[in-house]
Amino acid sequence: MPTENPNDSRLLRRALTLLVPAVLVAGLAVATYLAASGRTEPPAASREMADRALAAARAAQAARWAKPALADAEERLRAAEAELRRQELRLWPLRDFREVRLSYLDAARAADTTRRLALASRSDLEAGALAALRTARCLMTRTEELYLPSRVGGLAAEALRAGKLALREAESLLVFEEFPGARLRADEAAIKTRQTRALLREAYDRFVDPATVRRWREAETSAIERSKRTGAAVIVVNKDRAVLDLYRAGTRVASYPIELGFNALEPKRRSGDRATPEGEYRVSRKRERGQTRYYKALDLDYPNAADLRELARSIELGLLPADARPGGWIEIHGEGGRGWDWTDGCVALRNADMDDLFERVDNGTPVTIIGGNGSSGRFSDLARQLQNGGFEDACARG
Repeated sequence: MPTENPNDSRLLRRALTLLVPAVLVAGLAVATYLAASGRTEPPAASREMADRALAAARAAQAARWAKPALADAEERLRAAEAELRRQELRLWPLRDFREVRLSYLDAARAADTTRRLALASRSDLEAGALAALRTARCLMTRTEELYLPSRVGGLAAEALRAGKLALREAESLLVFEEFPGARLRADEAAIKTRQTRALLREAYDRFVDPATVRRWREAETSAIERSKRTGAAVIVVNKDRAVLDLYRAGTRVASYPIELGFNALEPKRRSGDRATPEGEYRVSRKRERGQTRYYKALDLDYPNAADLRELARSIELGLLPADARPGGWIEIHGEGGRGWDWTDGCVALRNADMDDLFERVDNGTPVTIIGGNGSSGRFSDLARQLQNGGFEDACARG
């Protein structure tokens, strides 16, 4: 049986003595290398950076203003998290977190881009909605300047109501930061106000229509000439200037501010339209205090034959329904001075002015009511602004 060689044992022990430190040194070197390279160290800082960036994007309401970009950033973060878990399951020397770190940095960049995109998108949408609202509000204000003196009904009133409703809805949507909806409703409000203005323009245009103004001027001149010829008193009511002029012997002896029917812009066409008639009339009766609802009054002989002919013509042309009636009981009366057109079609004076006029006229005094005479007036001035685009230009300038 062979015996152990003492020299071999010594060599083995010596080799082991040298190998163990070498292995330890090599292992340490490998570990140091792996640690230094970042392969085995989970990327905590990069992960935190990505989480913070995504939280900031969500705080900027990216889910509303940059939803596709947010979804992409979230998907990148999920991919980084999945790779992190995969590496954590591997043996320590085999772990490699370098790609994970890059994935987190990529997710952080995507989230930051999303945040900036959300802020920019919100800002742009808000700016667009605010601009549309400014335009709509301006157009509404300017359109109401036209509507309030006229208060016509029909399609113009309907369009104005729709515009006001759309504007209120736009303002409500803006409060809740529903900017696209707010802009859409503001644009609808602007369209409705433009429709209203187009419809009102038809009513205003007659105050600058050459043929119509010439007819009114001729009626005014005829009334003054009659007074000059007879020496008697005549009354001329000018709706555009909102004045009642009293002439005697062809000379104007008094002028009073007046208020007209609620629908002052248009001529009276039928009962209930609250418009003041236009034409030639006479004082049919003087009513003292206690005989009328409004202090004192001068009854007019409305409707006369011309009014009835015009009503029949309008019905025949389909402009009025077949059951339309002319109405009646149009007066020049007191209780005026309210500062706006409020009557059902009558002409209202302040009581002191009514006292003065009442004493100057008699039953049978001629009364000529005209829309205007071509000079400056509240309706004709607005009509000229409509013709030259002044209302739209003011809103376009902001």
